[in-house]
Amino acid sequence: MRWEQALSSGQAYTNEKMALAKSASGNLAVAYLPDNPNIQINMSVFPTHMKATWFHCDAGTYTAGPTDIANSGTKTISRPAPGQWASVLEPAIGS
Repeated sequence: MRWEQALSSGQAYTNEKMALAKSASGNLAVAYLPDNPNIQINMSVFPTHMKATWFHCDAGTYTAGPTDIANSGTKTISRPAPGQWASVLEPAIGS
């Protein structure tokens, strides 16, 4: 499986660390936010509307995220609480 970057080109990277990779088909993406509260994603690289599920890396728990993120423009998604989080993006139900 080949992974591609999908961060917004205008994202500021001062002292923040983050990563986002998506599958070549665009049906799966993973974002890692170790120390920043949100990430801007260029959603036009995805073939359909997406949903996000958050994984709290410190606690080992999952939290639901946005359930219908349009596949156009730049969207900002925010972690649910402080700490290290990863977000899994996959096609929204019905897309």
